[in-house]
This record gives sequence, structure tokens and C-alpha cells, in this order.
Amino acid sequence: MTNKFQEYKDSDQKFHRVKIVINKERSYEEQYCWDKLLQRQELLDYAEVIYRWVNERMMFIKDIAYPFKGFFKGRDFRAS
Repeated sequence: MTNKFQEYKDSDQKFHRVKIVINKERSYEEQYCWDKLLQRQELLDYAEVIYRWVNERMMFIKDIAYPFKGFFKGRDFRAS
């Protein structure tokens, strides 16, 4: 199964589900499936994680870039 996955992972025959049916005669059958809805949900979940990560990084950078937030507000530094 692992070899077949490696062989097909970048082709049109790719799969991410395997169903093995074992008969009473001890023979088996392998069924390989690709669930498009599962793929779409995984992509959406991944996109949400990336969005959260970028948002956290931006908030962190903002806190570093402006450590004295409000310190200069309302002060006049012009030469008299």
C-alpha cells in the first residue's frame, strides 16, 4: 500500500483512503478512494491556520515596532 501511494501520489490515480475487504475464503480486495470534499475541507482548514499565524505575527511586529504607544501623543517637540 505504501509503495502504491508513493507511486500514485502525484498522478491522477492518487488516493487518501484505502478500504480492504477480507472474504471468508481469506482473500482480500483493496479499494482506493479520493474524497474531494475531504480534500477541500483540509485546504480550508490549512488556510485558516495560515491566516491565524499571519495575524499573530503582525500583532507581534506591531508591539515591537511601537513600544512607546501613546508616549508622544499631545506633546510638542518643536524648537521654541
